[in-house]
Amino acid sequence: MASNRLSLYIITLKTRFKSLEKATAIVFLSMVAQHSYAQSITLSDVLNATIEKTNKAHSQRFSADKKYYSWLAASPTLAISHLSSDLNSGTDENEVKVNLAIKSSLQRTIDQQLKTSSQASQTLLQSNQKLLFSGVIREQVWQIKLAQYQVENLTKKITFLSRLEQQYQQLFKSSATNQYPLLLIKKEKLTSEIAQLEQSEYVEQVLHQYQQLTGFSALPDNINEKNISTNEQENTYGNENKLLIKHPQIKQLNQQWLEQKLQLKLASNNAASWQLSLSAKQLSNNDVDETQIGVSAEIPLTFLDVKSQSVNSEWLSASNNYQLAKQELWLTLQNKYRRLQSQQIILNKKQSLLTQSQTISKAIIKETQLLIDAGQIEQEQAIRRMLNAFTSKSQLTLNQLLLRKNTAMLRQAAGISL
Repeated sequence: MASNRLSLYIITLKTRFKSLEKATAIVFLSMVAQHSYAQSITLSDVLNATIEKTNKAHSQRFSADKKYYSWLAASPTLAISHLSSDLNSGTDENEVKVNLAIKSSLQRTIDQQLKTSSQASQTLLQSNQKLLFSGVIREQVWQIKLAQYQVENLTKKITFLSRLEQQYQQLFKSSATNQYPLLLIKKEKLTSEIAQLEQSEYVEQVLHQYQQLTGFSALPDNINEKNISTNEQENTYGNENKLLIKHPQIKQLNQQWLEQKLQLKLASNNAASWQLSLSAKQLSNNDVDETQIGVSAEIPLTFLDVKSQSVNSEWLSASNNYQLAKQELWLTLQNKYRRLQSQQIILNKKQSLLTQSQTISKAIIKETQLLIDAGQIEQEQAIRRMLNAFTSKSQLTLNQLLLRKNTAMLRQAAGISL
């Protein structure tokens, strides 16, 4: 009698496990949380909203287009003097002089270059801001996605274990089995419930951070990104130069060096300004009052190309600092990109192995059923094989998610914004 009830239970268990396997196969469609996904937004929408929200919070900005005088190198100065003679027949002297520092032709040329450079710097600043927030958003949405999958998977596992627990409870009450399998199921269920609680709390924490950053309480319905285009994939492992040379951080560093070179050139003797003075002088004595009006100019003779060691040292120091900073940044970006490429290779190999493992797991389930029917396998071993098959399916789906996250992180490492 007990044997018949056990056989009936095994048939029920097999049917329910197959149903659970089918439900797991459509996990991407069922893992949508009520407050977590929205049909109407994209990753680009999230990025734009984040930048707008951040810019409003930091609205005080320096304008690169402030008005400046194109011909004055410095503020004009006014000089006033009065000289009084100590002789009765002496001459008193009053003078007013306006001194103007006039930009040389080279200074005006550099000024125009700096203005153009400032506009380019502003554009690069926006590109780097987009890349920065793209990285944070990518990291957060994939943390949420992966954790939500874990919660969904644990929920299915707990449901499976609850049904299994009810079946074994009935078998134990009817003395068809001992208590050990029931205790094993309860222990596995409690472990799963604890993990589910931890993952659910983690989802809420990251969702809160995401909402604080973006202003959205919902993720886009599709967070998957395209693989790097074919032309860009030509620069694969060990040959990322063409990708990284376009990276916004590299471009910004190059732009900063360009501006620094212009500033150093502007401060050199070759760019010295002209000194123009407009003066009016009054001479007074007992015989006559005389007024003199004149102009004087000091023009640097830049064709002599006078240089000092201090200027040369400043140029050398600035150049060395730039080269060192560029090498450090380049190596950092290159290593990060290569690590992600290596990870992608491993994940792809793992995906192939997990697919094979899933096929083997299905075969093991069938063989396990035959062993159960023949009474050649213990209940504990049968239960563990069922749970291992469930875990194998979840690992396959999890690895698919990790591959998609890797694609997003590769785009981030290559300097491609959302």
